[in-house]
Amino acid sequence: MTVTPPEPGFSPQGDTGVPPQWPAFPPPRPYRPPPASYPPMPSAPGPRPRVMSWRRIACGVMWGLLTGILAVGAVAEWVIGIHGGAILCFVLAAGTGWYDYRVWTFKARRLWFIV
Repeated sequence: MTVTPPEPGFSPQGDTGVPPQWPAFPPPRPYRPPPASYPPMPSAPGPRPRVMSWRRIACGVMWGLLTGILAVGAVAEWVIGIHGGAILCFVLAAGTGWYDYRVWTFKARRLWFIV
């Protein structure tokens, strides 16, 4: 009759030199149901405000001055009787004013300087 040898670590004589084996998986945690109402989420910071560069400020001021000069020129030409030139100056003033608005509201992709 043959007897199988005892498994290591389970000797009735005590310590056999084999370190204790931990379970392969941690014990299950007790179930805690979620609260009936969740607390409000902390407000996330909004988008950072854009910072005006010196180039954008210089471009906006330059186009604003050009818009003002063209508008004054349109009124002056209308008063002295040059209606075609007044309409042309008014159309150019409207275009430069629109571009100046786009510069100040960060909608202009490129900054155009008149040198």
